[in-house]
Amino acid sequence: MILLIVTSLISIFLYTGDLSEQIIIEKYQTPNSQFLKIGGQKIHFTRHGKGDQMILLHGSGQSFKVFDGISPMLSAHFEVFAVDLPGFGLSNNQAQKELSTSYYIEFLNKFMKKLNISRPILIGTSLGGKIAWRYALKYPESTKSLILLAPGGTAKRKGPAFLKHLISFSPARSILSKIGPRELILFNYMNSCNEKLSIQKFNEFYDIFLKQGNRAAFYNNWDAASSELMDLFPISDIPTLLIWGKEDKLISIKEADKISSYFSNIVVKKFNNLGHFSVEEDPKLIFKNIKEFLIP
Repeated sequence: MILLIVTSLISIFLYTGDLSEQIIIEKYQTPNSQFLKIGGQKIHFTRHGKGDQMILLHGSGQSFKVFDGISPMLSAHFEVFAVDLPGFGLSNNQAQKELSTSYYIEFLNKFMKKLNISRPILIGTSLGGKIAWRYALKYPESTKSLILLAPGGTAKRKGPAFLKHLISFSPARSILSKIGPRELILFNYMNSCNEKLSIQKFNEFYDIFLKQGNRAAFYNNWDAASSELMDLFPISDIPTLLIWGKEDKLISIKEADKISSYFSNIVVKKFNNLGHFSVEEDPKLIFKNIKEFLIP
């Protein structure tokens, strides 16, 4: 109760209103944007290129715009599907689903069936990497290969204990979803990307983060993820590339060795001077390593 009262008082001073879903969609959709309905959710995605099929999966609180720097290079060699996960980007969570990893695995399966995607290459960063890995565990016959960029799910989320308690309390999550001080989020964002991203990229991220429903989805997913550390079952046959920035301040690079021990067919790449958002920080370097892995 005390935590809830404190949170309510803080929200009075740090309140940041939602931005209209329609306004954000009109501002950030592209000529290639498409929308479809899956399980009551309106899902935003794009489709580019020809060749082996590939799906790009972003992290929590993000959108597929994190792949903007690498998507054109990938689509020169592959048929690339970039999707905003339910509750993030320009997609929504109107069905108010609990955004657990299990939910996202089944969402991905339905997305693939809806668009006739068969045995794609899955590229996932952070939460997206966790979803890709878990999808491959459940549906190995439907996964051609994995590219995992600092995937989540093997280590507990960092952060103050009181914040974790707050997020686990539904009324407190409702209050937190109305808090979004720009300067605090800017500091955390730049710290996570090793200060390599532009203010323009941050402004895009911040706008979309404030889209109606997105902050609620972020805390919903955070709460679900906090209680579901992954069971680390080995994957023996699926070719996997694991990429990690040595300056990652969100998920320690120590997790790379732990994760790689569960794969028999894996290549591990660790890079100096890259943080958690490596695909945004240096898309050319990440593309070079993906291309060398997939097209030897």
